[in-house]
Order: sequence, then C-alpha cells, then structure tokens
Amino acid sequence: VDASKAKDVVTEPMNLGDETAYLVTRAGSFVGKWCTKSGDCINLIPCLYESEKKWEKDEKSITELIPADIADKNGKIPDKNSEGYMNYNGVLYLSSLGQDPTDYAVFDKNLPNSSMMRNHLISGDTGAVELYAGGFIAQCGNQDAPIYGGGFTCLNGKYVQFPDNDPEEYERIHDDPGYGIGYYYTMQDFMVVVPVGAKFDKLVNSGYFVGKVENKPDLTRPFILRRNPKLYKETRKDLPAGGGDWINPFVPTERSRAVPFAPAPDDSNAYYLVEEPFDWSSIPGESL
Repeated sequence: VDASKAKDVVTEPMNLGDETAYLVTRAGSFVGKWCTKSGDCINLIPCLYESEKKWEKDEKSITELIPADIADKNGKIPDKNSEGYMNYNGVLYLSSLGQDPTDYAVFDKNLPNSSMMRNHLISGDTGAVELYAGGFIAQCGNQDAPIYGGGFTCLNGKYVQFPDNDPEEYERIHDDPGYGIGYYYTMQDFMVVVPVGAKFDKLVNSGYFVGKVENKPDLTRPFILRRNPKLYKETRKDLPAGGGDWINPFVPTERSRAVPFAPAPDDSNAYYLVEEPFDWSSIPGESL
C-alpha cells in the first residue's frame, strides 16, 4: 500500500453517535516474509492458539500477528504460558488495546477520549505504522500481568491470584504491606512498517530514531524496521506501588512516543517484503 492509504488498510470504522472512530485493529496486510539483503528474515503469520481450529479468517479480521519462529510446526502457540496463565508472549498488536474502543482508535481531536493513540505513528501523516508486543502487559515475578486484567496482584514482586470464595484470604492479601509492589515493564518486540511512499525523511527528522541514517533503505519497496534491545542500556522499567500511572516507556502512549528507536534505519537492516502468502491485490486499495 502507498502511505496515503495506510490508515485505510489498518483501521476499521465504528460509528459513535455523530462521529466515526477508526479502530486500529487490522494487521492482516503485514502477513508475509520480510528479509534483509543479507538474508535475515521475519516471517509474520496470523496469531493462532493451540485450542483454535485452522486459521480461516479473512485478511480484514486478523488483529494479532506472531513471528513464525515462536510458533510450532502447525503455526500455533500455546494457549497458556509456563505458569498456566494466558499466553501473550511475542504476540504483536497495532496498539496497546484498551477497555474502550476509543482507546485504540486513531487520534481525532473531534473524537472524545481518543487521545490514547495520539503519539502512535498511525495518528500522524508519515504513513508508517508501529507493530509491537507487550504494550498492555506489565510483569511481576517473570509473570505477565495484563494491566486491564483483574483477579491478581503483585505482592512484593510475587504474582499472587486472589482466592475464590475466601474473603478472609482476600483481605489478608489486600492488607499486606507488599500489596501492589513489584510491577515492571520490559522492552519487547517492536517493529515499524514503512510502506511505499511514506514520508520517510519527515519521520527521520522528527527524532524518532537514534543516530543518523547513513544508507537510506529502498523507499520503492515496503519494509519493516525491528528494534534491537541490545542497543539500549535500560530494557526494564520498575513501577511504583500499585503500578502508578502504568506508563510503558517502551511503546507509544497517551503521554509520549516510545523511547527513541534503535538502530537507525539503513538499507542493511531494513526487512523488505519478499513473499505474500495471499493475493492482497484482489482487494482494491489494500495491497502492499
């Protein structure tokens, strides 16, 4: 897709009274194999859990992707993680989701409560799109702790589930001095998709990236840039008791952009689209 149609490709319109919200949910156009010129590849596939049947969704309904290298031979990932909880490990989204649809809608000053994504690239005009894991996932004791979830707390760094039908134990946990202490965020997989015709120079000049562009990627081809955690001094952010304001510095939020992206774009680290598994060209205006 060219940059001017990026929003059309990744959003789904939703009527909200007199206004229309454009929900940033459609990740299907990014399914495919993307490779650097040296042969390093990312194969993005629809997220499919073990309990789900064979993937039969159409392109528009794909909201979550995974790199194929974290899936089994059938292209699936476990429903639960090693601790027996819902498995979000490595699952890529276009937003940090939210409890209200406007939390993951393109920012519109005329749309109430749509400011959550105002610092995402999709709310700008460069045509670039962010795709990332863990935006709504804090951690506690190496266990995922969804910030929109319930039924658990972090107790001095230990993930503790609230008991069922045991008010005395619930009260004991809630009154513990360590209640809500030990949450943290970690840097997780983060990519920027740059379509043909993107305002690449504008994106670079905005300070989005660390360092200078020495060898510009081929802008006549769509490509992905992948963040490298090894280039950062800090990849963990400890949160105050109770989680504080739950701001994740490693992804775009209502408050700010994500930490500056490293490495800087280069022809050598751009993952160019080399293989599409479906014929998106049969869908007018929605093909990369």
